Amino acid sequence: MKREICYKGIMQKQFLKIAHHLASPIYMVWLMPALIGLLILGTVAQKYVGLYAATQTYFSSFIFFVGPVPFPGGYSLIALLSVNILFKLIFKSRWSKDQAGIIIVHLAVLSLLIGGGLTAFTQKEGFLYIPEGSANNIINDYHARELIIADDERILKQISFYDLQEGAALAFEDLPFRLEVPFTCQNCDIVEATSDDHDLNFKDGVEIIGPAQFMALKKAPVKPENEANIAGIQLTIRTVEGNEAVYQTAFFENFPKPITFQLEGRVFYLALTRAKRELPFSVYLKDFEKLDYPGTNKAREYRSFVTIREPEAGLSWDAVIAMNEPLRYKGYSLFQASFDQSGETEATVLSVVENKGWVFPYISTIIFVLGLILHLIIRARQNRHQG
Repeated sequence: MKREICYKGIMQKQFLKIAHHLASPIYMVWLMPALIGLLILGTVAQKYVGLYAATQTYFSSFIFFVGPVPFPGGYSLIALLSVNILFKLIFKSRWSKDQAGIIIVHLAVLSLLIGGGLTAFTQKEGFLYIPEGSANNIINDYHARELIIADDERILKQISFYDLQEGAALAFEDLPFRLEVPFTCQNCDIVEATSDDHDLNFKDGVEIIGPAQFMALKKAPVKPENEANIAGIQLTIRTVEGNEAVYQTAFFENFPKPITFQLEGRVFYLALTRAKRELPFSVYLKDFEKLDYPGTNKAREYRSFVTIREPEAGLSWDAVIAMNEPLRYKGYSLFQASFDQSGETEATVLSVVENKGWVFPYISTIIFVLGLILHLIIRARQNRHQG
């Protein structure tokens, strides 16, 4: 028992020693320039690799590399800053009435950092495409792509495109085939296939199915806007028993028809699509309105007149989504992003952002202002008493 108590005492002393060290202001002195440098680096990188790639590399990462040299990413720096502020608040702040305003301000900053972390880890972005007179509740992700394997009854597998590395082999316990991935392209040029392409990309004697019969995929430079890239993949389909290659194919995302093949008396389908999510409500487009600048076809303003429907809750109500006038509902923000007037029916494109931390900036701002006001009141009283 004495040893256990002694061990706990030692551990507590070690923890307090580490906590007091992490509460040192020297960390703030180093972290703030590092964050500013990272912000500059990520902003400059956007010009060359695009907003999404720069964000993922520098801001939404714990570590990134410049050549072989590792550097802390945005997640690591923000986490260290949060720990520094928290430990300074607990172990080095003077908890008294005359310091109440400063303590509240520190809590506001800490709340803002927590909200930023929650947003970074949970925020999802996508879009809704809705023709006039139609409803939709399926969000297409802007960035995530996935390989879909299905049969006549249901979707069997959903595999992230970014997990499909060249040379990968995928085996499935409940399917009579496995997949090999000889080639992928994050952004593809789609060209007419020649006999040389078939000789180079496919093996003799194995049936070529799908669009690979008449087209070929070539790697193209990745565009800065990730949503503008067209991902593509080449697959070899092999039997589980005998490891025999039975089909070869290549296709790109959102190809109009799924790749179809038969094996062991079953029909299977392959498709490369943007990842999809379901809204807890549907959006019905009653009318789309576009106003042009006089004498031009350039849009000055456009808006969507929609009806939000929740049949299970018995709710239905009208709303207008316009440029700089988003609709916020159930943790989702719907922005007027674009439109489509190429077909017989006009369609709207709504950007959908799911952000579970959206309320933190508002709460943090209120707490921050209250802390400053309280601090000014306390200082004014102290000055009056001293005078």
